[in-house]
Amino acid sequence: MRRAVIELILTAAPGGGFVLSTGGSIHDANCYDNVMTFIQTALEFGTYPIHKKRLKAELKKIEVQGDRK
Repeated sequence: MRRAVIELILTAAPGGGFVLSTGGSIHDANCYDNVMTFIQTALEFGTYPIHKKRLKAELKKIEVQGDRK
């Protein structure tokens, strides 16, 4: 989940106007850990100005450690 959110931010956010969203409501069937990881990652990396180097470094870290979230 963390990797997916970071990739979305890195791809769509530069240039401005990007709004990261679940695309709809969050239901009981959604995995709580995934929802919380989505929110935490968005708060950590999804505010302007977007720092591409930081995002790319985090993706490399995830590749080495694995995306456990």
